[in-house]
Amino acid sequence: MAIVDNTLVVKYNLVDLHIVPGLTITNREVNMLPDRNLRTYKLARADGSITTTAEYTTKKIIVGGIIIGVSRQVVESSIDTLRGLLASNEGEIDIVMAGTTRRFIGTLSSMTNDLIGGYCTFTLEFTCASPVGSDTTTTTLLASTANTAAGASYSISVGGSYRAEPYITITYSAITGGTGATVEVYNAADNIGLSITRTWVSGDVLEIDNYNKTVLVNGVSVARSGRFFYFPSGANDLGYSDNMTTRTMTIAATYTRRYV
Repeated sequence: MAIVDNTLVVKYNLVDLHIVPGLTITNREVNMLPDRNLRTYKLARADGSITTTAEYTTKKIIVGGIIIGVSRQVVESSIDTLRGLLASNEGEIDIVMAGTTRRFIGTLSSMTNDLIGGYCTFTLEFTCASPVGSDTTTTTLLASTANTAAGASYSISVGGSYRAEPYITITYSAITGGTGATVEVYNAADNIGLSITRTWVSGDVLEIDNYNKTVLVNGVSVARSGRFFYFPSGANDLGYSDNMTTRTMTIAATYTRRYV
């Protein structure tokens, strides 16, 4: 009987597909760009067009492998087991690649197999309604950094192939002139961000969760103006400013790397 030495890992709803008797994953294709919806308009009185939107829609994930058994009946039983594992809709597809586990949410949309005796090759196609996958762990975007200036910019680097919507924590250990003061946190490239106006005091902790769209001070939701913000892949700058008299604070940020 042939033995395939392969370490490709694919899980569905946290269950490793290799629990299926005789199964080995031989290929998984995750790097195909998702389908993209482009909207273009012809230029007036000129050659060419302009693209106004380019939005990702759905993504396909292809998983291929073999099942080997002592008989056709044994392999057919393994095929049934595999299909049972993948029966639920919108399952978590965990794939180990480039040193991390990337998670997509998808549904088995087709399965083909070629069975000869006790040897079967198969191909699974998953359709992901959301084209964006993510690491299963968070990553530090900005390590805790002390600041006493009214305005500051922090260099950050975003990994993955999709934008980061960071979770930012600012802790104030000392403040003067905090009555009716405004704190602004933003993407320094386009100045899009959030403003929070309130009476700030020593010990306040500001939490901005751009992914879940919440702003908390000391664990309580507060009013804000502006827009939640994100950073594209690569080098970026996180901006901070306030109009207090003095402040002593630390700022930190985490995010989940995401992929298309």
